[in-house]
Amino acid sequence: MLVTRKITVIAILILLISLSGCFNSKKHNQEMQEACGKTAAKYFADNFPSSAYYGRYDSHYNSKEDKCFIKVYGLAKTSNSIELHLIDVNDNKSWGYCSVGSIIVCEVAGKKCDSGDKTPFQVQARWNALAKKYMEQ
Repeated sequence: MLVTRKITVIAILILLISLSGCFNSKKHNQEMQEACGKTAAKYFADNFPSSAYYGRYDSHYNSKEDKCFIKVYGLAKTSNSIELHLIDVNDNKSWGYCSVGSIIVCEVAGKKCDSGDKTPFQVQARWNALAKKYMEQ
């Protein structure tokens, strides 16, 4: 009987410790998302000025990569091309870029978007599909 109680107490302690780790992990992830949002807002303001660019952005802390990504959608005023960017804002490293104008250039993490005979909208959709996993993990 005494052994059974000890085992039960140990099992309960292990359960409580593991649950506290889950809560701490969720809290950490939420804090990282908030910090990423602030960093991304500053990055966007500093690197995509409204004088040269019409655009918007989404930000996401990717816990798998441990990176803060910004996904920028916009129109470059000088070239009238639609541009999409996927950037790690902390390392200032481009993970993806797509420009749809008179020339189409498109890739994410080294994977080229197949521009072939596709329309600009299809190229953008393909780029978004490739970039999606970085904005969700």
